[in-house]
Amino acid sequence: MPELPEVETVRRILEPIVKDETIASIKVYREKNILTGADLFVSSLIGEKFLSVSRVGKYLLFHLTNDKVIVSHLRMEGKYFERETPKEEKHDILCYVFKSGKCLVYNDVRKFGVIELYKENEIMTKSPIHKLGKEPFVMEKEELLASLLKKKKTPIKTALLDQTIIAGLGNIYVDEVCFASGLNPLENSGNVTLSDCEKIINESRRILKEAIDLGGSTIKSYHPKEGVNGEMQNELLVYNHPGVPCPHCGLPLKKITVGGRGTTYCPRCQKKKGYPFVVGVTGPIHSGKSTAAKYLENKGYTYISCDEEIHKLYEDKAVLKGVISLLGKDAVKGGKLNASYVRKKLSKDDKKNEELKAYLYPLLKKKIEKSLLDLGEDKKVVLEVPLLAGSGLEDLCSFTILVTTDFSKQKERLLSEGKDADTLLKLNEDYPLEDNKKLASIVIVNDYPEHELSEKLAKLSYLY
Repeated sequence: MPELPEVETVRRILEPIVKDETIASIKVYREKNILTGADLFVSSLIGEKFLSVSRVGKYLLFHLTNDKVIVSHLRMEGKYFERETPKEEKHDILCYVFKSGKCLVYNDVRKFGVIELYKENEIMTKSPIHKLGKEPFVMEKEELLASLLKKKKTPIKTALLDQTIIAGLGNIYVDEVCFASGLNPLENSGNVTLSDCEKIINESRRILKEAIDLGGSTIKSYHPKEGVNGEMQNELLVYNHPGVPCPHCGLPLKKITVGGRGTTYCPRCQKKKGYPFVVGVTGPIHSGKSTAAKYLENKGYTYISCDEEIHKLYEDKAVLKGVISLLGKDAVKGGKLNASYVRKKLSKDDKKNEELKAYLYPLLKKKIEKSLLDLGEDKKVVLEVPLLAGSGLEDLCSFTILVTTDFSKQKERLLSEGKDADTLLKLNEDYPLEDNKKLASIVIVNDYPEHELSEKLAKLSYLY
């Protein structure tokens, strides 16, 4: 969707085209897009002259004689084309035919754009403009933005996309502004400080001005004019760049979804307030994930084992009571978890296995989240988490490493250690490898010689 810079670029192109042109006729091809009524729209505008074109947020305002204003929102793919004749083409919505003989056509492939007609004195009372927040260029004090954000209690990205909070920013530029301001897109908007708001306003002004100077970002369907592209997409630092090294710290940029919108950010430069930088290490049994986690611990990371945290949960009487309610009284013996009974029970009942995970994982996540907050945002943490997919723990990880290995080499290693390879490897049959690959920032194939795994980890220089 065109954002403020794109709409401003369109405005600058349109104004000299329509200025002083008088409307001779209007051809409406799709009435639904004219929200104030097609018949009234046409009858009210015949004979009127275009005086100027302005912009508020993402809206175009065509000012005409007799205090009439056409308010236009391009939405996803709306475009204006200057044509020599009024011949209808595919996806045309309406056509203004000027007395000079030239035409201005509104074309919209998706048909989401809207056009409305108002009087000048109705713009700030009846049109959609009156609901808009201030643009960054005219928002004078960070206190105003802070007060609006604190009322939302949503992720900061979602709040900045809300045009009633701040007008003009869309998905592209919110990603860029959050990165420039050092704000995690998932940060609760109620947590932002006055200093954060000052950065948001200043960085929004800087980025939007640069984008306007470059004609906006030509991404997907936006083109300010036939045969013309904007150039801002060549300057974007994070938007739609997942996996690309962060321009500040080198860490691969991460893509997530916030409020249904694809969002790219740097997990290190944009940490959530109060949280440390967390590297999650996952992988099948005997893949080498513990070796990888210990390597990071030796590099200064604080080590947390999810297995150990689960065992600590089982020491809680309230948790054991919940386990009994799920698996029966035999699941606890002598005030402790009856591990052999539980393993046997779960091996025969997949439904109970999923129910136990659904009970334990939220408790585990809450426990680990508290530990992370206690450590503080200046720390680096390695979290060894065998079952990442479906646990919810991926939400706590800034970066994830999946350690996997070749089955035959794994079996060979286990046999050389005198272990029951078949039994141990059977435990890996249900490991959700493909799901974890989707969550992983990087996949390391462990060929087993420990020095080779260490060498592969050492190449991840952005982690140290």
